[in-house]
Amino acid sequence: MMLGTMIMRLRGMIARLSGIPSTAEMKDSRVFDKNLLNQMIQGLGDQAVVRYEKGKIIMVAGQAGALMYVVTEGRVGITIRGAVVDRVGPGGIFGEMALIDQSPRAANAVAETDCALLALNRNVFVNLVKSEPRFGIALLSATAERLRNTAAALWNFQITPGEETMKTVFAVLTAAALGFSAAAAAQEGTLKKIKDSGSITIGHRDASLPFSYYDDKQQPIGYAMDLCHRIVDAVKTELKLPKLETKYQLVTSANRIPLMANGTIDLECGSTTNNLERQKTVWFTITHFVTANRWVAKKSAKLMTLKDLKGKTVVSTAGTTNIKGITEINAAQNLGMNIISANGHPEAFQMVETGRAAAFVMDDILLYSLAAQSRNPKDYAISSEATSVEPYGIMLRKDDTAFKKVVDAAMTNIYKSGQINAIYGKWFQKPIPPKGLNLNIPMSDQFKKVVAKPTDSGDQNDYK
Repeated sequence: MMLGTMIMRLRGMIARLSGIPSTAEMKDSRVFDKNLLNQMIQGLGDQAVVRYEKGKIIMVAGQAGALMYVVTEGRVGITIRGAVVDRVGPGGIFGEMALIDQSPRAANAVAETDCALLALNRNVFVNLVKSEPRFGIALLSATAERLRNTAAALWNFQITPGEETMKTVFAVLTAAALGFSAAAAAQEGTLKKIKDSGSITIGHRDASLPFSYYDDKQQPIGYAMDLCHRIVDAVKTELKLPKLETKYQLVTSANRIPLMANGTIDLECGSTTNNLERQKTVWFTITHFVTANRWVAKKSAKLMTLKDLKGKTVVSTAGTTNIKGITEINAAQNLGMNIISANGHPEAFQMVETGRAAAFVMDDILLYSLAAQSRNPKDYAISSEATSVEPYGIMLRKDDTAFKKVVDAAMTNIYKSGQINAIYGKWFQKPIPPKGLNLNIPMSDQFKKVVAKPTDSGDQNDYK
């Protein structure tokens, strides 16, 4: 509450300022000392680290603030109204204000050098404040310092109603208040980005079978990948670029949204749940699968209902809606589960195999796939009880209406033309590479409704 109040005061001060942005040279901003920074890196693990090449856009003014960033390597710059207002090096932070008060971004951020960042969502942020007092104190101290600097500058800065400001330190004050550093231009539309570069980049997974995974030649394949390739064909037609190059970028549950938001990928083709919370940060095209959140356990354990999980160690994949959902259920129903995270689906399933976890909570289609690939598929059972409905969608950047129009039209054509039946059958009802596994899963009634009446809704009630 105290931090939120301080941020409200900072925003109020900023709102009083106007004029020509300053070109004053900014100092590097360190919030966390080396010991605390190293402790955070070790504690959060590789799944929280995102990397940006020099010149890559990290965040854009006006976008929803779903993440804050801690610089661990390199330098990030921040611009407001075209002026560089600060530069953030190792130990420095940016994006925290929008994360805390859920407001739109106030500035642009760009990598001035190759850099590495810790990307913290709101849940991770809250947990750090609770578990590591030094984190909260350092952040509060930095905000207090910015407030003092802003107040001191305003004391010497006269603004007379109805007159042009004669003396302005707008950018310097904003930098002090926001702790930003950037030199970025506004994000251009995806279609223009693709046309100018001559390429489109697909984000894919490594082990989300049968949606998006590597074959025996380490090439990304799958149901979602086939759909994305047809979307790429539609983009080629739209831009009149028959030789458009398709690039591929491996993504994880933890970094897929940041890599979409910063422009690294143009389509994310995997098993990503489309929900109302995520739609605040990214957009989705037409739903391409409807699954449910369940858990897998050894048959001998007989864990078929939520009550059966009481007091058990349960694992789920970091950065997913599943781990968030089971954590909320655990608290609401006082089940006393010990919930742990894994870096990927195979790692989580292996924890059940080896007895380190009693159950793995995830989308049922992924659980069926993992169990079918295991050494002893008959040893495992998927719960009869489901905790939520999960519509999957191909992800694209938020507020890019022109690109979404092309993508949605391509998906709708796949459904209306009947192509979807052959594509679905290929991946869910026939042997698939690399081991000839046949999932033998017919199209669900929920997905048949989507095919008949395409929708990009993120409301799970629309699929019940």
